[in-house]
Amino acid sequence: MNDMNDQLRTQLRDGVQSLKRLRDELRLQLHLGGKELRSAFEKLEPKIDDLEQQAEKAGKDAVHAVKRGVDDLREAFNDLRSKMKT
Repeated sequence: MNDMNDQLRTQLRDGVQSLKRLRDELRLQLHLGGKELRSAFEKLEPKIDDLEQQAEKAGKDAVHAVKRGVDDLREAFNDLRSKMKT
């Protein structure tokens, strides 16, 4: 059971790191975007730190909720990236 929690925490940390890389990529591209895109980015960015803290504290029950948060935030960042390209 403990090994499973460790594996899930590792997956969450990896997910958060992936989000941070995506965030950094988008930050570099924001100078080309408009005010609306910057505003959307600024709303999403703090959520990464929140998820990272939750992932570190996550117990068995919370792990799935944090994973959903990572997935939701990844989708939001990808949507923002798509808007930047149009």
